Amino acid sequence: MLCPRFTVPKVVSEDGTILDVRCVWDCTINGLNGSLYSPGFMLPTPSDAEDQVVKWLSLKVGEYLQRGSPSEDYLSRDASGFIKTKQGDIDVGQHFNNFRVHPKDHQHLGVRFIYTNNKDGAIERETRLQFNCCPFGASSSPYSACQGQSRVLEICKGVPRLIKNEFHYHKCHLNLPCAKNYDPSMPRVMLLRRDNELATTEVTFVDDIRVSGRCKDGSYDNAKSACKQLKSRMNSLGNQADDRKFRQPSELSGAWNGVIIHTNTPFPMKSTTAKKWDKFKRGLERVVDSSVSGNGFMDTGDLRSIAGLGVNVTEVYTNGRCYLKGFFNAIEAWRDNRDIDGWRLVDEMNAVGALDSKEAPVLEFRKGYPAVTRVTDELTAHANALLRLFSSPSPLMVPLRSAEAHMFRYVVGDASAEGFSIATQHPDLSLECRDGLWEDEFAEGGSNLREAQNFANHCLAEIRAGKHDGCTLWVATDNAVWSAVWHKGMSTVKHLFKLAVDLRVECQNHEVFLNIFHISGDRMIATGIDGRSRGDFDAGVSLGYDIRQFIPLDKGPFDLAGPLVEKWLKSWMGSDYSPPLEPIQWFWEGHQSGIHVWSPPPAAALVSLKQLARSRHKRPTSVTHVFLCQRLLWQEEWRRRFEKEMDIWFILHNGFYWPNNSTHNLFEPLIVGICFPMSRREQGPWLVRQQREQVVDVGRTLSEMSKSCHFRLRDHMCQLWKDPWTLSKV
Repeated sequence: MLCPRFTVPKVVSEDGTILDVRCVWDCTINGLNGSLYSPGFMLPTPSDAEDQVVKWLSLKVGEYLQRGSPSEDYLSRDASGFIKTKQGDIDVGQHFNNFRVHPKDHQHLGVRFIYTNNKDGAIERETRLQFNCCPFGASSSPYSACQGQSRVLEICKGVPRLIKNEFHYHKCHLNLPCAKNYDPSMPRVMLLRRDNELATTEVTFVDDIRVSGRCKDGSYDNAKSACKQLKSRMNSLGNQADDRKFRQPSELSGAWNGVIIHTNTPFPMKSTTAKKWDKFKRGLERVVDSSVSGNGFMDTGDLRSIAGLGVNVTEVYTNGRCYLKGFFNAIEAWRDNRDIDGWRLVDEMNAVGALDSKEAPVLEFRKGYPAVTRVTDELTAHANALLRLFSSPSPLMVPLRSAEAHMFRYVVGDASAEGFSIATQHPDLSLECRDGLWEDEFAEGGSNLREAQNFANHCLAEIRAGKHDGCTLWVATDNAVWSAVWHKGMSTVKHLFKLAVDLRVECQNHEVFLNIFHISGDRMIATGIDGRSRGDFDAGVSLGYDIRQFIPLDKGPFDLAGPLVEKWLKSWMGSDYSPPLEPIQWFWEGHQSGIHVWSPPPAAALVSLKQLARSRHKRPTSVTHVFLCQRLLWQEEWRRRFEKEMDIWFILHNGFYWPNNSTHNLFEPLIVGICFPMSRREQGPWLVRQQREQVVDVGRTLSEMSKSCHFRLRDHMCQLWKDPWTLSKV
């Protein structure tokens, strides 16, 4: 089966000259990609590289944390006396070609090589050549090559418990909000070596490896030695470490996956390239001009290019990510059963679900785009919002996190029909409250509007006054609509949309890290703020209680109801049950074959899910994962990753095994997900989740069942666990 080809410019000079091209073997035209199956897999984001980096310290990271995160004097001390982070980059040469395809597939991967001879006019001789490695253009190549690269790096990094290993670590420190030792200037999850220093780590995006380590000027360079270990071992395994593209570890290593991380200053900063910044701004201006002075239409290819660049840029400047929704809605608005702004209607959602259940190729979703796209009002509003956030003529240098341990606040607020109340708690437990009554006309506007107005007004006033400059704010609300407006950038109320944009701009100007998250109404009542908005000052924070004890972002299911949760898991897992992985086990033991139970705190759920995803990618046929976490930070941080990794998931509501009474702090339900191994059967489905309709029905049924009877749910889970491939019988 011959593969046609086409070339794509890889390196282009400033004057437009193409300096290098990449040959793509188009396996779609000859039908090969239609016969291949490739599961989805996770790629790291700039936030993973940011978590490798910490500020300058005169102490080792472990000692700094043990001493209560003391402040450093960066003005009077010489810079050479601090321990700094250095980052180096290793590029995998000929990445796809390092990994072979199965011999049975050689007959399906070939090209026709013609020996051209124009001198004598003879018939040109031709030969058919076969690929024995992953070609660039086959749909399965990224999955296979990245899987092989992950396995190679696991071998090259070695066993982490060996002290002489450059990638050695001894313990895992959780630095989570609402914990008493929370330090917002440090990453949430940190691996520490036996000598108490931050462990040297790597993060890999396809063929770009970023290695980070800490050292003093002139002392042993951990990052440099780790790069040497990786390069030598990779080459010994036939996995090319390209010396031409190797960048020595430094405090300003250059761009990786679109982000430039600066550690040459006491507090780490990040930015993007000037080329991407300027190109994105020019694209946004074209969108606004098309709406204001043009005919209201834009070239679809140009608009898709702007949106794609926006995805990359907003991975660095996450404050603007939610305002890309208007772009994608406008691009998809040509489809049937969409409203004028591009939102799916019910019939269209069902049609897309049916198409997805047939495992249709991606092209079926993408073909048929019109030449031009209408610039909707929503698109214009989102483009203007992004222009406000990207108003600087040069790329913004923004800090990765707060500078000092004491720079955090907890905010909780609520609004009733009559009045409102919101409280800010400082690290010294002092409380600043704002209470009031609504005007009669505004009180009729609805609870969602009142809740949003309460938070927006309070936060805007305090941030503009400079009360929270450089601080991390954790803001709890029991109004899901306001949380969605903030995180998804959507609102049909124009002045509320403007308030949210104003709040984001002020957060950017004052370097405030604002984290708005949803809690249950029962939890809001427990804090005392719900009653306070109605004039009741005799509960919760009004009596001097610490807000943190009502919001357990730092505690997992086993910390809150361990014996009951363990009993429930054993009732349907039987002898397959094993104790939940400790945080340090997420990074090694959780990647090995077997059955693993994950039970992280909500604030660490995303980190653990990323490790779970890497485990699935490396050993898809030999690992089973059971994941549990209460529904906190669910929509805001970890839902998307969770749904992509789980085959079946459901909600365990309050009941016998997850009780909510006077002795338990279990106001939110428990989210439970199971990821089963991939099957190597000749005919599909190869993953349980490919039985889409049955998977969705089972998840909904189990969620409904948990509302009435946990014991009946246990019986069905036992049957599902024994044979997940017969979902129709569950």
